Amino acid sequence: MPTDFPLPYLLMLMVIAVLVLYLLRTAQKTAMAELNRVLVQQNDPVRYLEMLGSPRLKLVLRPGTLALLRLDGVLAAGDEAAARQLFEQLGTLRLKPAERLNGLQKALDFYVKRNDAAGAEQALAGLERLLKNEKNPKLQAVLSDAQLLVGVYIRKDAACIAPLKELCEAQNGTQRGITLYRLAKLYHAGGQGAAAAQALAAARPLVQG
Repeated sequence: MPTDFPLPYLLMLMVIAVLVLYLLRTAQKTAMAELNRVLVQQNDPVRYLEMLGSPRLKLVLRPGTLALLRLDGVLAAGDEAAARQLFEQLGTLRLKPAERLNGLQKALDFYVKRNDAAGAEQALAGLERLLKNEKNPKLQAVLSDAQLLVGVYIRKDAACIAPLKELCEAQNGTQRGITLYRLAKLYHAGGQGAAAAQALAAARPLVQG
């Protein structure tokens, strides 16, 4: 009995595999476009979340991808309890590095806005583990900004004033305005009212304009 797999059958299996992969990717792109239309264009998080529960999407999208998409929906709907549950769930799922980064950034933003120190510190620790050896300058900048975000709004660490001033010198427009707002926050926390007012006044036209 021959042990070699017949070449025609092997070629047929390869064609079938390529076809299945093509159909899967097409279905994924179609699903993502439909979801984006409902959530972003129609601003309908309720309908969006209903769509994510469909068996069809569970077949074509990975559990990690579905969880991240569901997170977008509950955040848009303002469901904080569901968002917290999803942040915990994402920590247990197998995610691609870009997906992990996406989830941690959203967690950090969520917890910082709510002045939740424990949640913010946990999200930052996750980002530091993920990006500590990253050589890409853009990803290094992501980590640096996350560290400043926690330093300013959670720890209120005066040590962040110097790097924020350095950033100000290299920035313009809205970015500079955001950095000035952060400086104002730290000055205020440190009891430097005049410096806080000056930074705030400089920031307003940059952010509003």
